[in-house]
This record gives sequence, structure tokens and C-alpha cells, in this order.
Amino acid sequence: MTLSAPAGRQVLRSLAPWLPHGSTLPAPQWAVRHRAVTWLLIVHAAAFLVAGLATHLPLTTVVSDASVPALGAYAASRGSLSRAVRSGIAAVSLMLTSAVVVHLMDGSIEGHFHFFVMIPVVALYEDWAPFLLAVGVVLVHHGVIGTLAPNSVYDHRGAIDHPWRWAFVHAGFFASACVGAVINWKLHEEARSAEQSLTARVRHQAHHDPLTGLPNRTQLLDHAADLLADPVRNKQPVAVLLVDLDRFKDVNDVLGHASGDVLLSRVGPLMAGAIRGGDILCRLGGDEFAAVLAGADEETAINVAKRLHELISVTMDIDGVLLNVEASVGIAVLPSLADGDIDTLLRHADIAMYTAKRARCGFAVYQADQDTSTRERLNLLGEMRQALLNDEFVLHYQPKVGLPDNRLLGVEALARWQHPTRGLLGPNEFIPAAESTGLIVPFTLHVLRIALQQVSQWQDGEPLSVAVNLSPRCLAEVDLPQKILAMLKTYGVAPSLLELEITENTLAHDPDRALATLTALHNAGISISIDDFGTGYSSMSYLKRLPVSELKVDRSFVSGMLSNLDDGILVRSVVDLGHNLGLTVVAEGVEDQETLEALAAVGCDVAQGYHLGRPMPTEAFNVWRADRSAEAAVA
Repeated sequence: MTLSAPAGRQVLRSLAPWLPHGSTLPAPQWAVRHRAVTWLLIVHAAAFLVAGLATHLPLTTVVSDASVPALGAYAASRGSLSRAVRSGIAAVSLMLTSAVVVHLMDGSIEGHFHFFVMIPVVALYEDWAPFLLAVGVVLVHHGVIGTLAPNSVYDHRGAIDHPWRWAFVHAGFFASACVGAVINWKLHEEARSAEQSLTARVRHQAHHDPLTGLPNRTQLLDHAADLLADPVRNKQPVAVLLVDLDRFKDVNDVLGHASGDVLLSRVGPLMAGAIRGGDILCRLGGDEFAAVLAGADEETAINVAKRLHELISVTMDIDGVLLNVEASVGIAVLPSLADGDIDTLLRHADIAMYTAKRARCGFAVYQADQDTSTRERLNLLGEMRQALLNDEFVLHYQPKVGLPDNRLLGVEALARWQHPTRGLLGPNEFIPAAESTGLIVPFTLHVLRIALQQVSQWQDGEPLSVAVNLSPRCLAEVDLPQKILAMLKTYGVAPSLLELEITENTLAHDPDRALATLTALHNAGISISIDDFGTGYSSMSYLKRLPVSELKVDRSFVSGMLSNLDDGILVRSVVDLGHNLGLTVVAEGVEDQETLEALAAVGCDVAQGYHLGRPMPTEAFNVWRADRSAEAAVA
């Protein structure tokens, strides 16, 4: 009984998911494997020559036998032929070489094993055309030659008298070898597909903001570099728009950061609708967005800004609260990118944005005289300098808990400003200003001094380590290691109890100096941690260059690991990567018990987040710690 054509197609469709696709091997891998197959044919040709001469076979026989793999190797190595043709030639040559082996061994059963060995080699091409050609050669050899001249294929009477029967016997064994080769081929394809998917995921995460799905700062800089490298577009005008949501801090303070994230995730795609094709809109961080408009003069940039402002000036329902979204847009334009750089444009757009925010006019175009209008920032820096002298900065401590035993390991020190008139200010209100000047260096040293003094007091009981954020500007200080070691000695704190957290732009300005400083700190016994690992393009390269002891998985991945499959995979991947490199892995942003248990299940070492404990003043933390110890004692 034979299958009809539709039934046959149905069978093929049902088998398709179980079979490899074929022709998916990347060109570099194909070239390596093809070269190996070509050399295998050459080795066979040499072996036939040596074996034939050693057994005193006629010279014509020796030459004809050796010519089969030799000519196959020659033809398969011709670069003028296509990849498919060269693969097919090599596959047929391998099977014909097996036939020669059978011939030289007078049809011995051992000689037939050569076919079984060569078919997995052919499968290395991971292509159906050469594989089926190789199978066809074997079918012809056993099914045609084996029946017409069985003495040349078999060496025993049963096969010679019943060649078809033995052809089927050999076909069964050969089919088993083919099935094994195809299964191995299929597994390789799936592994490669999984690797490509993970690579694409990591590449996308490296260039995109996980919250809004928009490109990130790295992608924006790459886009600007492409514009600069284009000899036509770099001579055209270029504009940068910098967008900052108004009163976004109020949303975070009143509704919480989760609601703020929801707002950002909705606003980002809305703004993308105002951007022209070929331009780019990215999220710089927090509630700041930036757009690069190629070939855009001032009038065009203003029109895009108006359209952008119109799109996001809507009312949104966030957790039952109706919010009127507003934003301030700063515009900076250059006659051509060759006349400046993207960093200058971003700075000018930032100044224009603050001008628009102060004037509450929606948008403003940068003018040179606006640089003098940054008195607000200058006043803030002046107040910060005075605050350092008056000891107005305080630290709040957030617990870091070991998994799975929930043992308190240490804290992260987070700076707050007890402003005499404005009350308690969070870091986002003064750190950016300090980062833009050299003030960040004395500020960081001040924070370190407070943190180490507190750690020295905690050593009366079970010692706790403290993590402090280290600004990239600090790493340019030649004597930074000496200053930190002197503070450790002053307060009697072991270097192992101090951990310095660095960000992804640590090596951006002076990589050699930064690397030397971090190496000196590491050699002194101080731990180095990469904060927000996985959110930027350069994270992987850090692991090769920096003396890192710890990875901190960004809260955006941790918070979504239970609801988003990709985030869960990424968290597990970072945990596995860190452990394989001998690093401790910390998950930040743990907001609930389910996430904590999931992190413990994947082997994460340390967790921190609101579920475990919010950042607390020293007194509150001491009470929290005492209550925790009391609960543990009762348990």
C-alpha cells in the first residue's frame, strides 16, 4: 500500500519539527569543517598509496584507488565553486572513499564500517543536499553494484547468493548511523539557535531600556557615531531634543516607584510617535529622554518638539489616580555634526531644558547666554560645599541578606541631605550636580568617612560590611587608595568589610587610571562590585578588565523575573555567569517573598530590597537589627 501525495505531505509536515532545518551553519564554522573534511580525503589518498604499494598491488590499481579521495579533495577545495557544490563533492567523495575501502578489503564486513563512520562526518555540514547525496551513493553501491557484482561488495556466500537480503541488512545498520547523525545535527542546530536567541536578547538589552523598550544612551551614541562617519549626513544640520517629565519626583514620592515605572513605560512609546523615520529617541535614565534628529534645522526641531509635547500632554490613569503628564523639552542645533559633538549637543539641550522648565513654556532652544542662567545649579553646588562643612549629609542603610539562610551580611550606605530649609533630600536631587563637578570627590570621601565610622561601632557585635557607591571621577584621583586605606586604619575597620560599587561608565574617561586605582584597592583587600549589571553595553567587558568580586543584578530584571520569562532567564544567566567566574551575585529590588524564594532557588547569593528592609537611618537600622535578632532567638 502506497501513500497518496497529500498523505505523504502530511507525514513530512508531522516529521518536520523533529528534523533539522539544514543550511543553518554559519560560514566561518562551515569553512573550518570543510577544511577538516578536505584534509580527511587527502589523508585517505596518502593511506591508499602507502597501503597499495606495501601490498604490491598493480600501480594502476593504486593510482586509481588513491585518485578517488585525491580528486575529491582537489575539487572540493576550489574556491570558485559555491558552498553547496563543494559540500556535495566532499560528501560524495567520502562515500566513494568508503567504497574503495570495501574494495581493498575484498568486501570484508569490517570494511563496511567505514560507511558508518563517514556519514556522521558528512552530517557535520548540517545540510540536506550533501547528506542525501552521500546516502544516495551508499544506496547505489549496495543496491545496484551489490546486486550486479556482489563479489565486489561482500565476502561471504550468504550475501553473494542473496545480495538483496544483505543489502537490506546493511541498509538497516546504515540507517541507524544516519539517524544518530541526524539527531546530533538537530541538537547542534537547537543549541546554536538558543545561543543566537540569547545573544540577540543580550544585545537588545545592551542597547535598549528594559522599562520603555526604547534605545538607551549607548544606542544614541552609536547612532551619533554613525552620523559622524557618514560623509554626507555629517555635513547636514543635526538637532538634539532633551525631554524631562515635570514633577515626576512627586509621582514616585506619592504613588511609589512602581507607579512611576508604569508612567514611564507609557510615556516612552507615546514620544516615539513624534520621531521621524531614521531618527532615534532614547531613554537616558530616570525621567530623561533624548532624541537625535539628523538633517534637522531649528525650525524642524521645534516642530518635532511641539509634536512630542502634544503627544505626551495627556491625562493618564495610574493606579486609580488621574495624572496630567507634562514635560519640558530642550533643543540644541548644530549646522553640522562635524562642527561639534553629541556630548556638547546633549549639554546644550540640557541647559535649554532647564530654561524651559523654569519658564514653564514647554520647550526652549539653546542660546549661548542660557549658560549664565544655571544659577540654580550653581547655588545648589554652593550649598553642598557648605553642607559638607556643616555635616548636613547623613547616611541611610539598606540591609543585604544572604540566601538561602536570610542571614544579615551587610548594608549599602545611601546618602541623604538634611537640608536646613528644604528638609530631607534624596540623592537624585544633588548627586547629579556634584557628578558634573569635582565636588563629587570630597563628597564621596565624606560619605566613606561616615560609613566607616559607623561600621567601626557595629564591630562590637557581629561585624557588618558596608557598600558605598564610587563615582568614576573619584577614580581619577591618584591618591584615592591611600586616602581610603588611611580612613580604614583610623576607624579600625578591616578592608574586607568595605565594598565599593562602580557604575558602567567607570572606564569612560581615563580607563588606565581607573583600572590602576581599582586594582590597588582590590589588592588591599577591598571588594569591588559592578552595580546594575546587565543594563549596559560594556558590562561583559568589565569582567575581563576589572578586579571584580561581585555582580549586582539590576532591579528592573529582578522585579520582573516572576512575570517575564526573559527577565527570569537573564537573572539565572547572570547568577550562573557570576558563579562560574567565582563572583558573588547580589539581587537588588526584591519587593516580595515570592521573588526572594525564586532568587534562592536559582542560587543567588545575596538579596536587598524593600521586602527585606528599606534604607534606614542608623537608629532605625539598629532597632530593626535588634528586633530581627530577637525574632531569630525566639525561633
